[in-house]
Amino acid sequence: MSSVIPDLDSDKETSHRLLSRVPMPFKSLMVGLVCGLLVWAVLDVIQTRSLEKIFSDHLQGQLDAAVIEGRIRFDQHVKRQARTIKLLAANTLISDYLSHDPWRGHRDDDVIYYKNLTPEWFPPVSRWRGLMQPGHVLLLDTSGRVREDYQVSREPLPDELTNIDELLLRQTQQQAYMAMISGSPYLFASEPVLGRDGQRRGYLLLVSRLDSAFLRASQDSLPTAGAVVALLGGDERRVLASSSSRVLGVDVLLDSVEHDYLVTGQSFFDYGSSDFRLQFVTLVPRTQVAVINAEVLDLERRQRVIAALAFVLAFTLVMVLVSGRINRLLHRVTSFSQRTLGLNMRDIGSGDQLILLEQQIGVLTTEVLETREAMRKHHELQLSESEAFKAAILEAALDTIITVDHNGRILEFNSAAEKAFGYPKSQVMNRELAGLIMPDEFCETFRAGIASYLADTPDGLMGQRLEVETVRHDGSSFPAELVVTPAQVGEETVFTAYVQDITRRKEAELEIQLLANFARENPNPVLRVDRDNRIVFANLASEPLLSMWGRASGEMLPDEIARIVDSALNSGVDVEHESEQGDRMYSLVISPMQEFGYADIYGRDVSETRRVEAQSRRNQAELIHVSRFSTMGEMAAGLAHELNQPLSAIVNYARGCTRRMNKGDIPEDVMHQALDEITNQAERAGEIIRGLRALVQKREPIREAVEINHIIEESVRFSEYEAKKNGATIELDLVEDALEVRVDMVQIEQVVLNLIRNALDAMQVTDMSERNIWIRTYSTSDHVEISVRDSGPGVSDKGLDRIFHPFYTEKPQGMGMGLPISKTIIEAHDGELWVQSDKEAGADFRIRLPRFEGGEKADE
Repeated sequence: MSSVIPDLDSDKETSHRLLSRVPMPFKSLMVGLVCGLLVWAVLDVIQTRSLEKIFSDHLQGQLDAAVIEGRIRFDQHVKRQARTIKLLAANTLISDYLSHDPWRGHRDDDVIYYKNLTPEWFPPVSRWRGLMQPGHVLLLDTSGRVREDYQVSREPLPDELTNIDELLLRQTQQQAYMAMISGSPYLFASEPVLGRDGQRRGYLLLVSRLDSAFLRASQDSLPTAGAVVALLGGDERRVLASSSSRVLGVDVLLDSVEHDYLVTGQSFFDYGSSDFRLQFVTLVPRTQVAVINAEVLDLERRQRVIAALAFVLAFTLVMVLVSGRINRLLHRVTSFSQRTLGLNMRDIGSGDQLILLEQQIGVLTTEVLETREAMRKHHELQLSESEAFKAAILEAALDTIITVDHNGRILEFNSAAEKAFGYPKSQVMNRELAGLIMPDEFCETFRAGIASYLADTPDGLMGQRLEVETVRHDGSSFPAELVVTPAQVGEETVFTAYVQDITRRKEAELEIQLLANFARENPNPVLRVDRDNRIVFANLASEPLLSMWGRASGEMLPDEIARIVDSALNSGVDVEHESEQGDRMYSLVISPMQEFGYADIYGRDVSETRRVEAQSRRNQAELIHVSRFSTMGEMAAGLAHELNQPLSAIVNYARGCTRRMNKGDIPEDVMHQALDEITNQAERAGEIIRGLRALVQKREPIREAVEINHIIEESVRFSEYEAKKNGATIELDLVEDALEVRVDMVQIEQVVLNLIRNALDAMQVTDMSERNIWIRTYSTSDHVEISVRDSGPGVSDKGLDRIFHPFYTEKPQGMGMGLPISKTIIEAHDGELWVQSDKEAGADFRIRLPRFEGGEKADE
């Protein structure tokens, strides 16, 4: 007995050694093949039954749907017959035919038959052949007697249909009607025929036999090749008609063929008050179903075989990959043992990698246990040193750090905590933290948070930044941010509270909130829009502006404003814009913030301001107009003299011509010359009058391109008489080049006239021989300048600062409004008016206007 046991152990060891030499991929391939065969054998039985049931259910569902669809097609085909007979009855051919009383002189039982000929009252076959398949089309008189029979099919009209009773006519007019005639089912549809006078002239009756042709025409296609549709009648389910009379003949009982066909059709339907019911069925050969079923099963079996082979190959491939990974792991374990633990492990041979891995891990485990014990002792020494080091860090930390146990009692209280709360460490040790520095309303929250963590149901306290009002030793409080984190020390759970004084942060937040409220409380509109031109913020004062735009906060800006905002965001430069609608106007400043992708819009309601400005401009225009009247009044004598010269010339020429004509010695050429002079002088007088009218006319300012020298020459012409009267001379020094400005000509003339008159008034104290006015024009690259200089005493030092102020004047009779109005006119033209004075050289008034380059039209 003792000799047998060693032999058995030896045999087991030998078998184990042999198995370990067999590669793992080969074992995996064998196991995969065996398992795959077993699984395939079991699945073949189960899936074959399941597929047969699924196929049967699916086929039955398709057949049910097909019979419903076929029945609907049949219904539509029948209704199409009824609609077609209505169209035929409305045809003018049959109406005209019956209007002539075609049966006059015929007996009541005489019937006209059309077999191979289309009646004259019926439209050509090409128009209706695709819409219906009638057997006969009967034309009846108003009493319901058959008068004419258009025989479309080869079958004769049943004798029962020679006389149509009134009940049948009424039923067939309402809808298609079916009836059994001579043992066969027929479809009837009738429609009264009306004459052109609207009176009933007869009836048109369609008679169609429900046979194979009719069924095939009603079905566009059949659900399955070889399938047959049929109409059954009566409770015995007798075949009345089928789509294939060769396969399924008439009068065959359905029970006799059910063993060869799969029959579907359970719904019955009625047509009007028909005296019998029909059943629509679909028949599919069972042999064809069996063939399809067998093909599906064979296909599925082939797919299962392919899937099984693929599974075995994939399983084998996976095991090859796993074997390779295990082999690399063995090399790593051996290398790790040699480098880290200093073990001298034997080389890895070939064979089953799992068994070899087990052997290597067994050796490694023993060595690791011995090494771990040595490392534990070393770690304990390092831990004691680390605790001392952490205690030093804790004491040196600037943040408040407090450690408590699972009951919330203080275990550690660093120096920062002593400074923050005013407690010495010895006084707080082993005291509950919640009741020491926390307000009463937060104590329960803190205790519940620790209890929830210990019960594995954290409630949100741990690891969260909470803001609490903490209490110092002296009773004062300060806002703090509290973070509590758990830690496992041995078998005990402790909690560390980090407390940070956030007084300064709260003050900063309050200041930021006050700044944020500045925009909300601003009495003017303040809006913010993003890069997509969506209004993301709008204060309360923005509601009127948004209402004017027809927008609300969160919506898109109007297109016009959106384009301006896009331009500002792209350029990064503030943009000013005025938005106007109706009587409302807002001045907007768009300030882009490119780095943040938004723009702020600051608005101001300037509606009232613009109304005041408009009124001011109207008042100013009125004042300018009054000033022109005043100037014209002061120059009345000169203007009269200017106008008198051409008028006197006209009178002289006219009188001279009269005298010579009376003498009869005036040549024709002399007469023409005199008349030309009269015309020229009249035109000159007209120009003077037009100029005067333009000066005194009350109108809106019109700016147009004008040559500046022309304005000066016109103004001088108006002033020449006044200058001669005062013993003054006006000298012009105008540049030869054309200098165009875009101005209101009348207003600029008024300014020049005013400066010339002021010069004449200023030279009243100057000797008459020295009274001179010099008018010059200058040109720069973008401006035109006019100089009006006199030889008077100049402007006093006091007057230089106030000469353009309203109501300031140095003339005894002056009002002090001419120069202020002139300055306003020039500035309205984007120009400048100033004075330079020298007591020896007189006063020099300068006008500077923008030069016009051309290309623009006149504006109002």
